[in-house]
Amino acid sequence: MKTNLKIITSISVVVLFVGTVLLPILNVPSQANIVQEPSKTETERQYWALLVGIGKYADNPEQNRPDMILEVNDFQNLLLQSSWWSADHIKMLTAEDATVSNILAGFRWLSRVASADDVVVVYLSTHGMYHSFDIPPKDETDGLDEFLISYWGFAYNLSFINDDTINVLLNKIKSDNVCLIVDSCYAGGFNDHWKLLKSAPEQPRVILMGSCEDEEAVSGGFAPYLIDGLRGYADTNEDGIITAEEAFNYTQPRSSPWQTPTIYDGYPGELPLTTNTLHHVASSIPVSSSPMETLIPLPNPSEVSAETAVLCGHVSGTGGPIQNALVTATGRIDYQQTYTNTTTTDPAGFYFLHVPAMRIRISVSAPGYCDMSTNQFQVQENTTYWRNFTLVPRPPETAIVCGFISSEQNGTPLAANVSLRWWGSSEQTYQNETIADANGFYQMNVAPGQVDLDVSMDGYFTESFYEVNITEAETFWVNISLYPFPLETSTVCGYVTDNETGEPIIGFHIDVLWVNFSNGHEYSRRAQTNTSGFFSMPIAPGELYIDIRTEDYSSYDPYRHDAVDGKPLWLNLSLEPDRISVDIAKPLRALYLNNQRIAPWSSTRIIGPIDIEATSADFFYGPGGYWQVQKVEFYIDDEIKATVTTEPYSWNWTAKTIGKHIIKVVAYGFDNDTASKEIEVTKFL
Repeated sequence: MKTNLKIITSISVVVLFVGTVLLPILNVPSQANIVQEPSKTETERQYWALLVGIGKYADNPEQNRPDMILEVNDFQNLLLQSSWWSADHIKMLTAEDATVSNILAGFRWLSRVASADDVVVVYLSTHGMYHSFDIPPKDETDGLDEFLISYWGFAYNLSFINDDTINVLLNKIKSDNVCLIVDSCYAGGFNDHWKLLKSAPEQPRVILMGSCEDEEAVSGGFAPYLIDGLRGYADTNEDGIITAEEAFNYTQPRSSPWQTPTIYDGYPGELPLTTNTLHHVASSIPVSSSPMETLIPLPNPSEVSAETAVLCGHVSGTGGPIQNALVTATGRIDYQQTYTNTTTTDPAGFYFLHVPAMRIRISVSAPGYCDMSTNQFQVQENTTYWRNFTLVPRPPETAIVCGFISSEQNGTPLAANVSLRWWGSSEQTYQNETIADANGFYQMNVAPGQVDLDVSMDGYFTESFYEVNITEAETFWVNISLYPFPLETSTVCGYVTDNETGEPIIGFHIDVLWVNFSNGHEYSRRAQTNTSGFFSMPIAPGELYIDIRTEDYSSYDPYRHDAVDGKPLWLNLSLEPDRISVDIAKPLRALYLNNQRIAPWSSTRIIGPIDIEATSADFFYGPGGYWQVQKVEFYIDDEIKATVTTEPYSWNWTAKTIGKHIIKVVAYGFDNDTASKEIEVTKFL
């Protein structure tokens, strides 16, 4: 079965590849392909771009990544901020428009309009996968070709574009200034630059890839940093021009905590892409007329339900009950705050703890024993939960970990806190803690095995060492220097309002992350809005990222802000309330016969009856059901045909008709909000 599937897939891929290289490809008409081709002089350098951010996938909403669409729009906007770029030189494809045929048409458009002196940028953001073989020519060191998923890619096996095809399409573009950007899993495999004719000159090309060839990527782990760099942060030589190489050098260290961007640079010199627009478009504008209000302290934890549930049980070891064992219950209140409650066992090893209704984990530790914990479990109100623990004795601690702790700034010894976590198996782990003496010296006994070490002190960044291997009777020295926190001589402040009502949002949490990528340190500050919607917090000058997580409002800001010494950074936020959403899962842009999809199409064609299915991003949310909706209405040409109040939200359209019609679905939320989606279809019978 696997062999036959591999043969079929291999043949199909080769057919697709040969068709791309040698045959004219059918240009399926769609609105996305209508691009004006302005006149130009031969001596004028022009800038052209094909931007693809798919983000939405037929038949598989679990794979949707809305950030891809937001980022490709932001990428287009940053280009248009530069005088080099114009809207009629940029073709963008997202969601339903990002089919294989439309993407290939976009490459053909570039081959028609771009001359040798022009600059061409191709930006591709979607899911990436790899084949189980290397399509000829055999150019992969790992023996595997990579491919990118199109809008139909999860519904049809051949709805993808592989790395060899993209290389051939790029070679057809006459430009000598080409930049390919791939933001996907396994993006490092798209560094192909081979030629069909060995005698042909190699195209001067830079390829920026968001991850390694064998590496998965995360949403938002590459594109926002690249966009920041192209806005102007990557302009290290301050010449007002950002090159592809500068943008990569800026992006790579910022992406590296999540993934490892790679580059292929076959361009002589550096390839200019944008001009520095930071001085023209500021992400945050200081407003001197706004009042500087008193700093708001860090908020108190959010209220939780009454502690009506009970956790209890016995803790014992090899010698019987363990007295004074530490029992800790932890849970999460919301996105930003956690709940913790502790107690100790009595002489009989018994513990008793009141907790609120939430998901809870219980952890137990005692001197001389390995720690033990439960998986998270749901706690209900007014319920008692028994959890007994039998702890395993620690292995003999025959090794020593020791060293000196000092300040990186001046070498002064530091009486820092040292925490050591020893790992044996999943059920054998324990933690030791100590404090360095006045000379900064610390020492702890530990069993042979693997340890993690954390060193912390007020006013300094914590330093951590992971997976340190300790052998029998070894004395392992770890000398540590701690970096002091920077002085907080700047302020982040602003007003947070509801963009529909204009009213202040009260009690809203704003987290700000300060980052220094040169030494790998970061810290966060949090503020809460007062009754005027105002917030303020001290911060060190430097690179900042705003983190707003809430269930009530939508917010998207993955981009860099800068705090300046002695000046406030004003961030006035107008947030959009979260509303229900609705989409049409069926029919899509395809040909349907008697309720069955036959093939993708440039528009929606229906022959016979069909089920109209509504779907939503709010799937799995809402009280008592799958959606946050009370009902969904189905319309044909603005005439209501059905109202459905339970899942699945579907209606069968059986009317016999010939011609064009508008299908519309309207969802009603529990908060009296609505959402609608409509499509034009052509129905026969």
